[in-house]
Amino acid sequence: MDNKSLSHTKWKCQYHIVFIPKYRKKILYGRVKNDVREIISTLCKYKDVDNIVGAVCVDHIHLSVAIPPKISISNFMGYLKGKSTLMLYDRHPELQSKWDKAFWARGYYVETIGNITDEAVQKYIKDKNLTEKNFAFFYYEPETQKTYIYNGESYFTAASTIKVPLAMIYYDKINNGDFNSDSTIQYMEGNYEEGSGTTATLYKVGDDVPLSYLLEQMIVNSDNTATNILKTGLGGEKAYRILIKQYTKEELPAEFNEQNITSANYSLDILKKLYENPEKYQALIELMKKSSGGGYLKKNITTCEIAHKYGSYEGNIHDYGICYAKQKYLIGIFTKKVPDAEDLIANINKDILESQK
Repeated sequence: MDNKSLSHTKWKCQYHIVFIPKYRKKILYGRVKNDVREIISTLCKYKDVDNIVGAVCVDHIHLSVAIPPKISISNFMGYLKGKSTLMLYDRHPELQSKWDKAFWARGYYVETIGNITDEAVQKYIKDKNLTEKNFAFFYYEPETQKTYIYNGESYFTAASTIKVPLAMIYYDKINNGDFNSDSTIQYMEGNYEEGSGTTATLYKVGDDVPLSYLLEQMIVNSDNTATNILKTGLGGEKAYRILIKQYTKEELPAEFNEQNITSANYSLDILKKLYENPEKYQALIELMKKSSGGGYLKKNITTCEIAHKYGSYEGNIHDYGICYAKQKYLIGIFTKKVPDAEDLIANINKDILESQK
């Protein structure tokens, strides 16, 4: 974002703000969610506040905004929460009795935003003609909770990125005692699918395939046959899609149950779950460190480990993962029919990583 001007002042004051509905009610979905997004955008424009990026989640809101120095954070938040409550109650009078006048909880979280992530992403958005139709991005620092999301709610064909939550289901079952290191799953008719990996070479229909082998092939080599065997072990396509919904608080569309789709918001929740529960998922994280053989997020990176899962299908090219840099961060980049997408993913991550030096 470029520097802005008042009559005698150059300024660039950016903030990450998080606030929640009263009692953290899970109410921000459907029409309410759409109206909240529109109302916030309108109110920001009234005050000449740039709403750079944001995400309306089911029980909280992330905003990354640029606020003119003549407006204090406290005054802006008082204005935003007060006016948005009145406008929301005007559209949804049925909500007023549930909240006893105040829709939003008291208080909010705020921090200043460093320029690096925003500048890195905005540079590529401009140079590559990226839009909400073909690009989404997230960045999250677990230690500081600094969050940057661009286009978090748009859905893309997930390709192989969905293999991470599928693996998480199995690691949960291993931790719960439903499976162990010696468990096997039968290779069924219809499980074969072209692609990389060695499952279809080493095993045939009717064989019992070790679970540990299937998980490794799916994550490290993106083996589609191994993936299909694992889906069958959970009851099939629709059954596993329903199971992987448990890793997010996002309101997912009905299509999620039937189609292989994902969003930046959903994918960030997946990585948060992984990062915050190493006692459950360390084996999966180690497999993700071996994924891709040095491409995508890992391309030209030699200074830190990266646990990630890329995906590529019919022009949908994505990668998301955990970067174990000096300041650890979670990152996800999602593209649809963007030229040289793998290089775009690599270059964005390289710019962010080099900014830490």
